[in-house]
Amino acid sequence: MLPDRDEFSRWNDELAQTGSRLTGTAQHERFVDSLGERLESLGLEVHRDTVRFTRWQPRRWDLRVSAAMTRSLPVSSPFPYSGETPPEGVSGELVYCGGAPGSFEAAAGRIAIVEVRVPRIPTLILPRRSGRLPLTITNPLLASFLRAPDLAAARAAGVRAVIGVWRGVSPDNAAGQVLPFTLPYQGCPGLWVDASTGDELIDAARRGETATLVLDAEITDDAVTHTIWTEVAGADPAAAGETVVVNTHTDGPNLIEENGGLALLALAGHARHAVGASRWRRSHVFAFVSGHFRIPDIATDPHGQATSTWLDAHPELWDGEHGHRRAVAGVTVEHLGATEWDDRRGRAPYRHTGAPAHELVYTGNPEMERIYHAASRLQLPRRPVTLRPAFGVYFGEGAALYRAGLPTISLVPGPSYLAAEAPDGGRQWFDPVLAHAQLMTFARVLEEIDRTPTSQVGVAQPELGAALGRLTDKVAARG
Repeated sequence: MLPDRDEFSRWNDELAQTGSRLTGTAQHERFVDSLGERLESLGLEVHRDTVRFTRWQPRRWDLRVSAAMTRSLPVSSPFPYSGETPPEGVSGELVYCGGAPGSFEAAAGRIAIVEVRVPRIPTLILPRRSGRLPLTITNPLLASFLRAPDLAAARAAGVRAVIGVWRGVSPDNAAGQVLPFTLPYQGCPGLWVDASTGDELIDAARRGETATLVLDAEITDDAVTHTIWTEVAGADPAAAGETVVVNTHTDGPNLIEENGGLALLALAGHARHAVGASRWRRSHVFAFVSGHFRIPDIATDPHGQATSTWLDAHPELWDGEHGHRRAVAGVTVEHLGATEWDDRRGRAPYRHTGAPAHELVYTGNPEMERIYHAASRLQLPRRPVTLRPAFGVYFGEGAALYRAGLPTISLVPGPSYLAAEAPDGGRQWFDPVLAHAQLMTFARVLEEIDRTPTSQVGVAQPELGAALGRLTDKVAARG
Protein backbone atom coordinates (compact mmCIF):
# COMPACT_ATOMS: atom_id res chain seq x y z
CA MET A 1 0.00 0.00 0.00
CA LEU A 2 1.33 3.43 -0.91
CA PRO A 3 1.91 6.04 1.80
CA ASP A 4 -0.68 8.80 1.88
CA ARG A 5 0.29 12.41 1.23
CA ASP A 6 0.95 13.24 4.89
CA GLU A 7 3.15 10.20 5.44
CA PHE A 8 5.14 10.75 2.25
CA SER A 9 5.61 14.40 3.24
CA ARG A 10 6.96 13.28 6.63
CA TRP A 11 9.45 10.99 4.90
CA ASN A 12 10.68 13.93 2.83
CA ASP A 13 10.85 16.24 5.85
CA GLU A 14 13.06 13.71 7.61
CA LEU A 15 15.30 13.49 4.56
CA ALA A 16 15.64 17.27 4.34
CA GLN A 17 16.71 17.35 7.98
CA THR A 18 19.70 15.10 7.21
CA GLY A 19 21.13 17.83 4.94
CA SER A 20 23.56 17.18 2.11
CA ARG A 21 24.30 13.52 1.29
CA LEU A 22 27.12 13.63 -1.22
CA THR A 23 28.60 10.35 -2.36
CA GLY A 24 30.06 8.21 0.39
CA THR A 25 29.72 10.77 3.18
CA ALA A 26 28.51 9.65 6.59
CA GLN A 27 25.09 11.28 6.01
CA HIS A 28 24.74 9.53 2.67
CA GLU A 29 25.66 6.11 4.01
CA ARG A 30 23.21 6.52 6.91
CA PHE A 31 20.46 7.26 4.40
CA VAL A 32 21.34 4.17 2.35
CA ASP A 33 21.37 2.06 5.53
CA SER A 34 17.96 3.41 6.54
CA LEU A 35 16.51 2.55 3.13
CA GLY A 36 17.89 -0.98 3.46
CA GLU A 37 16.41 -1.40 6.92
CA ARG A 38 13.00 -0.19 5.78
CA LEU A 39 13.04 -2.53 2.79
CA GLU A 40 13.91 -5.44 5.07
CA SER A 41 11.03 -4.48 7.34
CA LEU A 42 8.77 -5.10 4.34
CA GLY A 43 10.08 -8.66 4.18
CA LEU A 44 12.33 -8.01 1.20
CA GLU A 45 15.88 -9.30 0.80
CA VAL A 46 18.32 -6.42 0.36
CA HIS A 47 21.54 -6.85 -1.62
CA ARG A 48 24.50 -4.51 -1.20
CA ASP A 49 27.16 -3.71 -3.78
CA THR A 50 30.30 -2.09 -2.38
CA VAL A 51 31.79 0.62 -4.58
CA ARG A 52 35.23 2.07 -3.85
CA PHE A 53 36.51 5.47 -4.90
CA THR A 54 38.65 8.39 -3.73
CA ARG A 55 36.49 10.81 -1.75
CA TRP A 56 37.18 14.56 -1.56
CA GLN A 57 35.31 16.32 1.22
CA PRO A 58 35.68 20.05 1.97
CA ARG A 59 35.85 21.04 5.64
CA ARG A 60 36.46 24.80 5.57
CA TRP A 61 36.77 27.52 2.97
CA ASP A 62 37.47 31.23 3.06
CA LEU A 63 38.57 34.10 0.82
CA ARG A 64 40.37 37.25 1.97
CA VAL A 65 41.76 40.15 -0.04
CA SER A 66 44.66 42.17 1.33
CA ALA A 67 45.39 45.80 0.51
CA ALA A 68 45.51 48.65 3.04
CA MET A 69 43.39 46.37 5.21
CA THR A 70 42.32 42.74 4.91
CA ARG A 71 38.69 42.07 4.06
CA SER A 72 36.79 38.80 3.82
CA LEU A 73 34.62 38.16 0.79
CA PRO A 74 31.60 35.86 0.56
CA VAL A 75 32.09 32.48 -1.11
CA SER A 76 29.18 30.82 -2.93
CA SER A 77 30.62 27.30 -2.70
CA PRO A 78 33.76 25.20 -3.15
CA PHE A 79 34.53 23.81 -6.60
CA PRO A 80 34.01 20.05 -5.98
CA TYR A 81 37.02 17.76 -6.34
CA SER A 82 39.15 20.77 -7.28
CA GLY A 83 42.00 20.45 -4.81
CA GLU A 84 42.97 21.58 -1.34
CA THR A 85 45.15 24.11 0.43
CA PRO A 86 47.06 23.94 3.70
CA PRO A 87 44.85 24.92 6.66
CA GLU A 88 46.23 28.47 6.47
CA GLY A 89 45.43 28.68 2.75
CA VAL A 90 47.48 29.87 -0.22
CA SER A 91 48.27 33.50 -1.00
CA GLY A 92 49.12 35.24 -4.24
CA GLU A 93 48.47 38.20 -6.44
CA LEU A 94 45.05 38.18 -8.08
CA VAL A 95 45.03 37.97 -11.87
CA TYR A 96 42.06 38.13 -14.22
CA CYS A 97 42.15 35.25 -16.72
CA GLY A 98 39.06 36.04 -18.78
CA GLY A 99 36.06 33.86 -19.46
CA ALA A 100 35.94 30.11 -18.98
CA PRO A 101 37.83 27.91 -19.52
CA GLY A 102 40.40 30.62 -18.74
CA SER A 103 43.75 31.73 -20.10
CA PHE A 104 46.50 31.08 -17.55
CA GLU A 105 49.71 32.02 -19.38
CA ALA A 106 50.43 34.95 -17.04
CA ALA A 107 49.01 33.36 -13.88
CA ALA A 108 51.86 31.18 -12.56
CA GLY A 109 52.22 31.58 -8.80
CA ARG A 110 49.08 33.70 -8.66
CA ILE A 111 45.38 33.28 -7.88
CA ALA A 112 43.35 33.25 -11.08
CA ILE A 113 39.89 34.74 -11.60
CA VAL A 114 37.72 33.17 -14.34
CA GLU A 115 34.21 34.26 -15.32
CA VAL A 116 31.53 31.70 -16.17
CA ARG A 117 28.56 33.13 -18.02
CA VAL A 118 25.40 31.04 -17.80
CA PRO A 119 24.27 30.88 -21.44
CA ARG A 120 20.83 30.71 -22.94
CA ILE A 121 20.64 27.13 -24.19
CA PRO A 122 18.15 26.42 -27.01
CA THR A 123 15.63 23.79 -26.00
CA LEU A 124 15.90 22.36 -29.53
CA ILE A 125 18.46 20.00 -27.97
CA LEU A 126 15.50 18.44 -26.12
CA PRO A 127 13.13 17.17 -28.85
CA ARG A 128 9.67 16.98 -27.34
CA ARG A 129 7.04 14.35 -27.83
CA SER A 130 4.55 16.47 -25.87
CA GLY A 131 4.37 19.56 -23.66
CA ARG A 132 5.97 22.98 -23.90
CA LEU A 133 9.30 24.47 -22.96
CA PRO A 134 10.55 28.03 -23.38
CA LEU A 135 12.74 28.70 -26.42
CA THR A 136 15.83 28.80 -24.22
CA ILE A 137 16.77 27.72 -20.71
CA THR A 138 19.41 29.01 -18.33
CA ASN A 139 20.76 26.82 -15.58
CA PRO A 140 24.09 26.95 -13.71
CA LEU A 141 24.22 23.14 -13.79
CA LEU A 142 24.27 23.06 -17.58
CA ALA A 143 26.71 25.98 -17.72
CA SER A 144 29.14 24.12 -15.46
CA PHE A 145 28.99 21.06 -17.72
CA LEU A 146 29.54 23.05 -20.90
CA ARG A 147 32.33 25.41 -19.84
CA ALA A 148 33.74 25.43 -16.33
CA PRO A 149 37.13 26.91 -15.43
CA ASP A 150 39.83 24.50 -16.62
CA LEU A 151 41.52 23.72 -13.33
CA ALA A 152 43.77 21.07 -14.85
CA ALA A 153 45.17 23.67 -17.24
CA ALA A 154 45.55 26.10 -14.35
CA ARG A 155 47.50 23.51 -12.37
CA ALA A 156 49.75 22.82 -15.35
CA ALA A 157 50.42 26.56 -15.65
CA GLY A 158 51.49 26.80 -12.00
CA VAL A 159 48.40 28.64 -10.77
CA ARG A 160 48.01 28.52 -7.00
CA ALA A 161 44.20 28.55 -6.96
CA VAL A 162 41.23 29.52 -9.14
CA ILE A 163 38.16 31.61 -8.34
CA GLY A 164 35.16 31.03 -10.61
CA VAL A 165 32.73 33.94 -10.98
CA TRP A 166 29.12 33.18 -11.81
CA ARG A 167 27.59 35.55 -14.36
CA GLY A 168 23.88 35.57 -15.12
CA VAL A 169 22.70 34.11 -11.81
CA SER A 170 21.68 35.86 -8.60
CA PRO A 171 23.63 35.40 -5.35
CA ASP A 172 20.90 33.16 -3.90
CA ASN A 173 20.91 31.01 -7.05
CA ALA A 174 24.71 30.72 -6.96
CA ALA A 175 24.81 29.80 -3.28
CA GLY A 176 25.76 26.23 -2.42
CA GLN A 177 26.03 24.91 -5.98
CA VAL A 178 28.01 21.64 -6.01
CA LEU A 179 29.20 22.19 -9.56
CA PRO A 180 30.50 20.74 -11.72
CA PHE A 181 30.18 17.21 -10.32
CA THR A 182 31.24 15.43 -13.50
CA LEU A 183 34.99 16.09 -13.43
CA PRO A 184 37.78 13.94 -12.00
CA TYR A 185 39.99 15.31 -9.24
CA GLN A 186 41.74 18.42 -10.61
CA GLY A 187 44.63 19.06 -8.23
CA CYS A 188 44.06 22.83 -8.08
CA PRO A 189 41.92 24.37 -5.32
CA GLY A 190 38.93 26.36 -6.53
CA LEU A 191 36.07 28.41 -5.12
CA TRP A 192 32.92 29.91 -6.65
CA VAL A 193 31.72 33.47 -5.99
CA ASP A 194 28.72 35.45 -7.20
CA ALA A 195 28.85 38.27 -9.74
CA SER A 196 29.04 41.12 -7.21
CA THR A 197 31.96 39.49 -5.40
CA GLY A 198 33.53 38.77 -8.78
CA ASP A 199 33.40 42.48 -9.68
CA GLU A 200 35.19 43.31 -6.44
CA LEU A 201 37.86 40.69 -7.12
CA ILE A 202 38.46 41.85 -10.69
CA ASP A 203 38.86 45.43 -9.45
CA ALA A 204 41.31 44.19 -6.82
CA ALA A 205 43.28 42.34 -9.52
CA ARG A 206 43.55 45.54 -11.55
CA ARG A 207 45.01 47.26 -8.48
CA GLY A 208 47.56 44.48 -8.05
CA GLU A 209 46.15 43.30 -4.72
CA THR A 210 46.77 39.88 -3.20
CA ALA A 211 44.37 37.33 -1.79
CA THR A 212 44.43 34.35 0.51
CA LEU A 213 42.24 31.43 -0.48
CA VAL A 214 41.49 28.63 1.98
CA LEU A 215 40.05 25.29 0.91
CA ASP A 216 40.75 22.78 3.63
CA ALA A 217 39.58 19.40 2.34
CA GLU A 218 39.97 15.78 3.38
CA ILE A 219 40.94 13.18 0.78
CA THR A 220 40.08 9.57 1.58
CA ASP A 221 41.65 6.93 -0.64
CA ASP A 222 39.69 3.71 -1.02
CA ALA A 223 36.51 5.29 0.38
CA VAL A 224 33.41 3.12 0.33
CA THR A 225 29.85 3.73 -0.79
CA HIS A 226 27.02 1.28 -1.38
CA THR A 227 24.38 0.59 -3.98
CA ILE A 228 21.49 -1.48 -2.68
CA TRP A 229 18.85 -3.36 -4.60
CA THR A 230 15.94 -5.64 -3.97
CA GLU A 231 13.51 -7.70 -6.00
CA VAL A 232 9.79 -8.26 -5.68
CA ALA A 233 9.08 -11.56 -7.42
CA GLY A 234 6.34 -11.66 -10.02
CA ALA A 235 3.10 -13.58 -9.54
CA ASP A 236 2.84 -15.10 -13.03
CA PRO A 237 5.00 -18.18 -13.72
CA ALA A 238 4.60 -17.50 -17.45
CA ALA A 239 6.51 -14.22 -16.95
CA ALA A 240 9.28 -15.77 -14.85
CA GLY A 241 11.92 -14.86 -17.44
CA GLU A 242 11.04 -11.15 -17.42
CA THR A 243 11.80 -8.24 -15.14
CA VAL A 244 11.11 -4.53 -14.91
CA VAL A 245 14.02 -2.45 -13.57
CA VAL A 246 13.12 0.58 -11.43
CA ASN A 247 16.03 2.81 -10.45
CA THR A 248 17.14 6.08 -8.89
CA HIS A 249 20.23 7.34 -7.08
CA THR A 250 20.63 8.03 -3.38
CA ASP A 251 23.42 10.64 -3.24
CA GLY A 252 22.79 14.35 -3.62
CA PRO A 253 23.09 17.78 -2.01
CA ASN A 254 19.46 18.46 -1.09
CA LEU A 255 15.99 17.01 -0.68
CA ILE A 256 14.95 17.22 -4.34
CA GLU A 257 18.35 15.80 -5.37
CA GLU A 258 17.70 13.11 -4.36
CA ASN A 259 14.41 11.87 -2.90
CA GLY A 260 13.85 9.21 -5.55
CA GLY A 261 14.93 6.59 -3.01
CA LEU A 262 11.85 7.37 -0.94
CA ALA A 263 9.66 6.87 -4.01
CA LEU A 264 11.29 3.51 -4.75
CA LEU A 265 10.81 2.47 -1.12
CA ALA A 266 7.10 3.28 -1.43
CA LEU A 267 6.77 1.54 -4.79
CA ALA A 268 8.55 -1.60 -3.56
CA GLY A 269 6.14 -1.76 -0.64
CA HIS A 270 3.24 -1.24 -3.03
CA ALA A 271 4.49 -4.04 -5.29
CA ARG A 272 4.47 -6.46 -2.40
CA HIS A 273 1.05 -7.19 -0.93
CA ALA A 274 0.77 -7.29 2.85
CA VAL A 275 0.27 -11.04 2.65
CA GLY A 276 3.64 -11.37 0.94
CA ALA A 277 2.43 -11.98 -2.61
CA SER A 278 3.36 -9.77 -5.53
CA ARG A 279 0.90 -7.26 -6.93
CA TRP A 280 2.25 -7.62 -10.47
CA ARG A 281 2.85 -10.40 -13.00
CA ARG A 282 6.49 -9.63 -13.67
CA SER A 283 9.33 -9.42 -11.18
CA HIS A 284 10.39 -5.88 -10.34
CA VAL A 285 13.99 -5.04 -9.44
CA PHE A 286 14.45 -1.82 -7.47
CA ALA A 287 17.98 -0.36 -7.68
CA PHE A 288 19.05 2.41 -5.29
CA VAL A 289 22.30 3.44 -6.94
CA SER A 290 25.19 5.37 -5.41
CA GLY A 291 27.69 7.41 -7.41
CA HIS A 292 25.66 9.97 -9.34
CA PHE A 293 27.76 12.73 -7.79
CA ARG A 294 30.97 10.84 -8.46
CA ILE A 295 30.43 9.65 -12.04
CA PRO A 296 34.11 10.00 -13.11
CA ASP A 297 35.26 7.54 -10.44
CA ILE A 298 32.32 5.16 -10.32
CA ALA A 299 30.49 4.90 -13.65
CA THR A 300 31.71 2.27 -16.10
CA ASP A 301 29.98 4.29 -18.82
CA PRO A 302 29.94 8.03 -18.00
CA HIS A 303 27.05 8.56 -20.43
CA GLY A 304 25.15 5.84 -18.60
CA GLN A 305 25.93 7.47 -15.26
CA ALA A 306 26.31 5.46 -12.04
CA THR A 307 23.64 2.92 -12.97
CA SER A 308 25.96 1.64 -15.70
CA THR A 309 28.15 0.10 -12.99
CA TRP A 310 25.20 -1.68 -11.40
CA LEU A 311 23.99 -3.00 -14.76
CA ASP A 312 27.46 -4.34 -15.56
CA ALA A 313 27.57 -6.11 -12.19
CA HIS A 314 24.16 -7.79 -12.59
CA PRO A 315 23.51 -8.83 -16.20
CA GLU A 316 21.56 -11.84 -14.92
CA LEU A 317 18.74 -9.48 -13.91
CA TRP A 318 18.19 -7.79 -17.26
CA ASP A 319 20.24 -8.66 -20.37
CA GLY A 320 18.38 -11.81 -21.51
CA GLU A 321 21.60 -13.59 -22.54
CA HIS A 322 23.05 -16.95 -21.45
CA GLY A 323 19.86 -17.94 -19.68
CA HIS A 324 19.55 -14.60 -17.89
CA ARG A 325 16.20 -12.93 -17.39
CA ARG A 326 15.31 -10.06 -19.70
CA ALA A 327 14.14 -6.65 -18.56
CA VAL A 328 11.18 -5.59 -20.67
CA ALA A 329 11.25 -1.98 -19.43
CA GLY A 330 13.14 0.48 -17.26
CA VAL A 331 11.57 3.15 -15.05
CA THR A 332 13.53 5.93 -13.35
CA VAL A 333 12.17 8.25 -10.67
CA GLU A 334 14.12 11.35 -9.66
CA HIS A 335 13.54 14.83 -8.19
CA LEU A 336 9.98 14.51 -6.90
CA GLY A 337 8.15 17.65 -5.77
CA ALA A 338 10.47 20.08 -7.61
CA THR A 339 9.10 23.61 -7.88
CA GLU A 340 10.17 26.27 -10.38
CA TRP A 341 12.40 29.11 -9.17
CA ASP A 342 13.69 31.94 -11.33
CA ASP A 343 15.87 35.05 -11.07
CA ARG A 344 15.56 36.39 -14.63
CA ARG A 345 19.21 35.62 -15.36
CA GLY A 346 20.36 37.34 -12.18
CA ARG A 347 18.36 40.53 -12.76
CA ALA A 348 15.77 39.79 -10.06
CA PRO A 349 15.61 38.11 -6.65
CA TYR A 350 15.60 34.33 -6.79
CA ARG A 351 12.03 33.26 -6.05
CA HIS A 352 9.37 30.60 -6.56
CA THR A 353 7.29 31.34 -9.65
CA GLY A 354 4.26 29.53 -8.21
CA ALA A 355 4.52 26.70 -10.76
CA PRO A 356 5.99 23.22 -10.66
CA ALA A 357 9.33 22.77 -12.36
CA HIS A 358 8.89 21.32 -15.83
CA GLU A 359 8.43 17.59 -15.34
CA LEU A 360 10.95 16.38 -17.91
CA VAL A 361 10.07 12.77 -18.72
CA TYR A 362 12.05 10.73 -21.22
CA THR A 363 9.90 8.14 -22.98
CA GLY A 364 11.97 5.58 -24.84
CA ASN A 365 9.45 4.68 -27.54
CA PRO A 366 5.88 5.56 -28.56
CA GLU A 367 4.38 2.84 -26.35
CA MET A 368 6.19 4.23 -23.30
CA GLU A 369 4.81 7.63 -24.27
CA ARG A 370 1.30 6.19 -24.32
CA ILE A 371 1.79 4.48 -20.98
CA TYR A 372 3.09 7.62 -19.29
CA HIS A 373 0.16 9.73 -20.51
CA ALA A 374 -2.35 7.06 -19.51
CA ALA A 375 -0.82 6.99 -16.02
CA SER A 376 -0.38 10.74 -15.53
CA ARG A 377 -3.64 12.16 -16.92
CA LEU A 378 -5.22 12.26 -13.45
CA GLN A 379 -2.17 13.87 -11.80
CA LEU A 380 -2.70 17.29 -10.22
CA PRO A 381 -0.70 19.47 -10.15
CA ARG A 382 1.21 18.58 -13.28
CA ARG A 383 3.50 20.18 -15.88
CA PRO A 384 4.76 17.30 -18.00
CA VAL A 385 7.12 17.65 -20.93
CA THR A 386 7.91 14.31 -22.54
CA LEU A 387 11.18 13.99 -24.43
CA ARG A 388 12.67 11.68 -27.01
CA PRO A 389 16.33 10.84 -26.37
CA ALA A 390 18.44 12.79 -28.86
CA PHE A 391 21.94 14.00 -29.71
CA GLY A 392 23.53 11.92 -26.98
CA VAL A 393 21.59 13.85 -24.30
CA TYR A 394 19.63 11.86 -21.71
CA PHE A 395 19.58 13.47 -18.29
CA GLY A 396 19.54 11.33 -15.17
CA GLU A 397 20.13 7.72 -14.21
CA GLY A 398 17.62 6.45 -16.74
CA ALA A 399 20.31 6.97 -19.39
CA ALA A 400 21.97 3.67 -18.53
CA LEU A 401 18.73 1.72 -18.94
CA TYR A 402 18.05 3.34 -22.30
CA ARG A 403 21.62 2.78 -23.50
CA ALA A 404 21.23 -0.89 -22.52
CA GLY A 405 18.31 -1.13 -24.96
CA LEU A 406 15.41 -0.99 -22.51
CA PRO A 407 12.30 1.02 -23.38
CA THR A 408 12.22 3.63 -20.63
CA ILE A 409 10.15 6.15 -18.74
CA SER A 410 12.35 8.53 -16.74
CA LEU A 411 11.21 11.42 -14.57
CA VAL A 412 14.05 13.96 -14.28
CA PRO A 413 13.00 17.60 -13.66
CA GLY A 414 15.97 19.97 -13.84
CA PRO A 415 15.42 23.09 -11.70
CA SER A 416 18.28 25.57 -11.28
CA TYR A 417 18.84 24.63 -7.61
CA LEU A 418 19.13 20.93 -8.35
CA ALA A 419 22.81 20.63 -7.41
CA ALA A 420 22.77 23.16 -4.56
CA GLU A 421 23.22 22.61 -0.84
CA ALA A 422 20.87 24.66 1.35
CA PRO A 423 20.56 25.47 5.08
CA ASP A 424 17.08 23.92 5.21
CA GLY A 425 18.13 20.87 3.22
CA GLY A 426 16.09 22.06 0.23
CA ARG A 427 12.70 22.01 1.93
CA GLN A 428 11.85 25.46 0.55
CA TRP A 429 11.98 24.08 -3.01
CA PHE A 430 9.70 21.11 -2.28
CA ASP A 431 5.97 20.77 -2.97
CA PRO A 432 4.59 17.78 -1.03
CA VAL A 433 1.33 17.74 -3.00
CA LEU A 434 3.21 17.51 -6.29
CA ALA A 435 5.60 14.88 -4.93
CA HIS A 436 2.79 12.60 -3.79
CA ALA A 437 0.93 13.08 -7.07
CA GLN A 438 4.07 12.05 -8.97
CA LEU A 439 4.45 8.99 -6.74
CA MET A 440 0.88 7.95 -7.57
CA THR A 441 1.56 8.50 -11.28
CA PHE A 442 4.55 6.17 -11.22
CA ALA A 443 2.62 3.50 -9.36
CA ARG A 444 0.17 3.67 -12.28
CA VAL A 445 3.08 3.62 -14.75
CA LEU A 446 4.30 0.32 -13.28
CA GLU A 447 0.74 -1.05 -13.24
CA GLU A 448 0.23 -0.13 -16.90
CA ILE A 449 3.58 -1.60 -17.99
CA ASP A 450 2.78 -4.82 -16.15
CA ARG A 451 -0.53 -5.30 -17.92
CA THR A 452 0.97 -4.50 -21.34
CA PRO A 453 2.14 -7.52 -23.39
CA THR A 454 5.89 -7.68 -23.93
CA SER A 455 5.51 -7.49 -27.69
CA GLN A 456 3.55 -4.25 -27.31
CA VAL A 457 6.04 -2.71 -24.85
CA GLY A 458 8.61 -3.03 -27.62
CA VAL A 459 12.25 -1.97 -27.55
CA ALA A 460 14.13 1.28 -27.13
CA GLN A 461 13.57 3.60 -30.07
CA PRO A 462 16.87 4.81 -31.58
CA GLU A 463 17.77 8.29 -30.43
CA LEU A 464 17.49 11.22 -32.77
CA GLY A 465 20.77 12.53 -34.10
CA ALA A 466 22.76 9.53 -32.91
CA ALA A 467 25.51 10.19 -35.45
CA LEU A 468 25.82 13.79 -34.25
CA GLY A 469 26.03 12.58 -30.67
CA ARG A 470 28.88 10.21 -31.54
CA LEU A 471 30.70 12.99 -33.37
CA THR A 472 30.33 15.26 -30.34
CA ASP A 473 31.79 12.53 -28.13
CA LYS A 474 34.81 12.17 -30.42
CA VAL A 475 35.44 15.91 -30.47
CA ALA A 476 35.17 16.08 -26.68
CA ALA A 477 37.55 13.11 -26.28
CA ARG A 478 40.15 14.92 -28.39
CA GLY A 479 39.98 17.89 -26.04
